[in-house]
Amino acid sequence: MANAKVFGYPATRPGTVAAFPKVRLVLLIEAGTHLIVDALMCPYRIGERTRAKKLLRSVHSGMLLMWDRGLHSYKMLQATLNPMGLLNWYHLQPSGCRG
Repeated sequence: MANAKVFGYPATRPGTVAAFPKVRLVLLIEAGTHLIVDALMCPYRIGERTRAKKLLRSVHSGMLLMWDRGLHSYKMLQATLNPMGLLNWYHLQPSGCRG
């Protein structure tokens, strides 16, 4: 019950309840070694985009920052620029997409 109180349940069909609480895990991972640099566990109801901005606390000047297409936005770009004063980023596109 403690996990359910903190993390909550995912949405289900009307009149049903999910079997287990669900946590959202957002990670900042070093691409070369796959080491976890920073991580956040939060209630499932809090979106990934909101939490990803908090991970910017662990990004430092000189690091190459890559994010998934779901995180690309003007707000994320501004949050990336402000603390570091410069921007080194590469936006990954899913295979088969052109742009």
